[in-house]
Amino acid sequence: MSSNLDEEIGARYFALNTVDEVFKTATLGGSVAETVLAEQIGRFEPLNTPFGCKPLVYADWTASARALRHVELFLSNQVLPLYGNTHTAASACGAQSSSFVAEARQVVGEFCNARTTGKAASDVVLFCGAGTTSAVNQLVSILGVREARDVLVLVGPYEHHSNLLPWREAGATVETVLGNRDDGLDLDDLEIRLTRPGVRDRLVIGAFCAVSNVTGAKTNVSSVTHLLKKHGALSCWDYATAAAHGSPSMHHEGASADALYFSCHKLLGGISAPGILVVRKELIRRDRSPSRPGGGTVFFATEDGHRFLSNRVEREQGGTPDIVGACRAALCISIARAIDCEQKLYFNQKVPWDRGTSIKKLYSLVKNPKSLVVLGHTTVATSAVPILSFLVRAGPGWLHYNFVCQLLNDLFGVQSRGGCQCAGPYAHELLGLSKGASDALQTALLTKTPDRELLRPGFSRISLPGGGAWASEEEIDYVLRAVAIVVDMGWRALPIYRAEPKTGEWRHRARFSKPLGDARRWLSRFDVSQSPLTPVLPTNRRGKPDFEFLLREGERILKLCSNEKIICDDDEFEPLRWFVTAKNAASQMDLCNTFTWDPAGDPRGPIRPPPLGQYEIPFRVEGVLFGPKRLGPEERKKALRGAVKPHTINIDITHTVSQHPTPSQPPVIPNLVKAIAPPKKLMRVVGEAIRDWTMIKEGDKVLLGLSGGKDSLSLLHILLDLQKRAPIRFELACATVDPMTSSFDPSPLIPYVKALGVRYFYLKDHIIDYANTVKPSSLCSYCARMKRGALYTCASREGYNILALAQHLDDLAESFIMGAFHNGQLRTMRSKYIADRGVTVIRPLVYAREHMMKSFAMEAQLPIINENCPACFEEPKERARVKKLLSREEQLYPKIYNSLRRCITPLMDDAVYPALRASNDTLKAGAIRSRPRPHGPFGECPRDVP
Repeated sequence: MSSNLDEEIGARYFALNTVDEVFKTATLGGSVAETVLAEQIGRFEPLNTPFGCKPLVYADWTASARALRHVELFLSNQVLPLYGNTHTAASACGAQSSSFVAEARQVVGEFCNARTTGKAASDVVLFCGAGTTSAVNQLVSILGVREARDVLVLVGPYEHHSNLLPWREAGATVETVLGNRDDGLDLDDLEIRLTRPGVRDRLVIGAFCAVSNVTGAKTNVSSVTHLLKKHGALSCWDYATAAAHGSPSMHHEGASADALYFSCHKLLGGISAPGILVVRKELIRRDRSPSRPGGGTVFFATEDGHRFLSNRVEREQGGTPDIVGACRAALCISIARAIDCEQKLYFNQKVPWDRGTSIKKLYSLVKNPKSLVVLGHTTVATSAVPILSFLVRAGPGWLHYNFVCQLLNDLFGVQSRGGCQCAGPYAHELLGLSKGASDALQTALLTKTPDRELLRPGFSRISLPGGGAWASEEEIDYVLRAVAIVVDMGWRALPIYRAEPKTGEWRHRARFSKPLGDARRWLSRFDVSQSPLTPVLPTNRRGKPDFEFLLREGERILKLCSNEKIICDDDEFEPLRWFVTAKNAASQMDLCNTFTWDPAGDPRGPIRPPPLGQYEIPFRVEGVLFGPKRLGPEERKKALRGAVKPHTINIDITHTVSQHPTPSQPPVIPNLVKAIAPPKKLMRVVGEAIRDWTMIKEGDKVLLGLSGGKDSLSLLHILLDLQKRAPIRFELACATVDPMTSSFDPSPLIPYVKALGVRYFYLKDHIIDYANTVKPSSLCSYCARMKRGALYTCASREGYNILALAQHLDDLAESFIMGAFHNGQLRTMRSKYIADRGVTVIRPLVYAREHMMKSFAMEAQLPIINENCPACFEEPKERARVKKLLSREEQLYPKIYNSLRRCITPLMDDAVYPALRASNDTLKAGAIRSRPRPHGPFGECPRDVP
């Protein structure tokens, strides 16, 4: 204990901690299942996909459940109006909120068959942050595993990472108990581990999951708990998956667990609810500091020390609790108990769709059963939870799990999930990955090139609800039939999808850079002034979709998919590629016009689910994995030198994409700011550009467009240094355009530029608001045009004849490639040209590489402002992909940018473009006609005609 006060117990009481002993289960009017089904938010929500509008059909229940309208309305009308911090009864808000939390704790306790009230109380209920993960981490702290020595934790064969990693990271010895033939726990192996010599002298903890989140296999909780107690071990249970399919139980069939934990967001209506930890009271020791000491855990604190509360609940619930989350947990549990009363959803009752029934139905729908591999035992007891993890075989390999899930979404609106489902060890076992194969895959994924994510092993998963309150039988049947169509014919869509090697995702060609198309919703579009005074939640009164039509339409689309020219795949790490590609599918379409693609021989790559044979590991040289092409010593040295040079990997720190847009953090402006001399190499290439293109002359007035990024800030210091050293005299000022969005705030530049003694124009323009009205096809292009227009106007109005912009050689090279690839134009950014209002635009950095400015900005600690524009949070845009392409080529040809500079230097001259435009106009006018070419039967020129 970290207090220097004496160890006398500090008991403190709050009147509102006492709740009504006679608790009544919440009830719903009418049929509970029908009510809950009708109140689901987002059920059959229209989805904008590349193949048109599809209804949202949810099949990812194991990951998270759905929100319920009447739960959110109850919280909005009953809980939020009197919301206040707890730990007080002196105000109405504090008293009511404290009562809500205390009541929620009792509701959870009754749901878990815990003894939390009365004289026989032996258990406590704790609300824990982010689901089961937070609950297990708090249990690890409560048990003192990090401080204890020689702790043995026994886990099952199919544990979720949440029930595995916290024990490992706490320093405990973790051993995996073997499974049996029925996907359950081998009790004989468990007893052998518990009776080994010396085990009884250690703290032994059995931490097992009640239901696998991968295969739905169930563990006999009572038998395992009896065996653990018999040998003096603690019994801890992960009900994260099981809680949605039946009530957890601390005391069941004469066996009492020591702790159980689960996530309320997996229960209907429980999204955003906290994790639950129910633990035996005796395990929370009063002679040890709380796991989360802080506000609400202290009985008394002085200048010299403090004493913690004796109440085991209060001392382990530090800080302001998630009051609304606790209330939501109580409400979703009340709904689960009401459904239980109708016998629609109960752990030990027969459910309409168990695992065995679902597997049998799915195999009956598939035309070629060999194309489908359902992982885990397919002949387990019918009481197993209906979770189906599967692989789709196509010809020589497998369809990538993310491609399967994307196709289910795009064709049918079915929401599924791909990957290892956060159960890595069990997933590797199910996929037949040997230790050598796993090591080889990890070696590939750990390479500095981040383009190997497609090699990450995994599978697709659909999780079906166990009763009518979650989804109708028609929906479940629709999901299974949709999966069957993808199993049979999904491979035909490979040519019209593209894989993103960096993320492992597959997207339709039309949606590659914008996965949600124009239907993406933005938090930044929230307008406080137009929000209604009372919350309005969507109703679920949409009619039932025509499932038969949707299935026929999906099948028709797949039949119409045709072959297209496919770019050859990179052959590095080729032996580890386990999935088929668009090139493989196109070859199959060339050979025969069949709709199915039967498996042929052993599958390629390391994924070999039993009973397929083991995978032969590719050869290794000093631990490095090589594909079929053996590199010689000099090639390997050259490749290595290219990989480690700092200038070969280009990362634009002003375009870093994070998952959630956040307002720009104001940079720290030192009290005394001085102009910093840039490196000589950077000054030399800028001087060459200014001399070659006569960018600045005596008496010029130069206005610099200052965005706050590394390039424009570097150019500011370059021009300041030129003012001191150059033989010509010119005037310098800066201008910044503020687009008036909360996600980009360049105002901290004002004191910085002022401290440098440079004249500064801060221009405010509501660009984002204009864009919302105009709705341009590209927000980035629209914003750039608007900013340039504002800078032209400012320069002309203030008498500046030169506008300096900070694009560099990398930008020009990328523009050149993009223009050639996508617009069929020979052009790039010009080094100098006359723009609107007679302003001359110059780009002094046209010879400078991007890494030069990056290094200078980092070494000089320039106050860079990250532009977190909402448009920048779309998935990788075309410029980012071209940047990556050039970076990869530069590793093979380190002088590629020197060649590109010589190639595009003529295109930097503004004078060349009139001649190019005249040539194009002449061609369009038909003065020069291309040689007639023969056409195929459908009006297209055959691909083999030269």
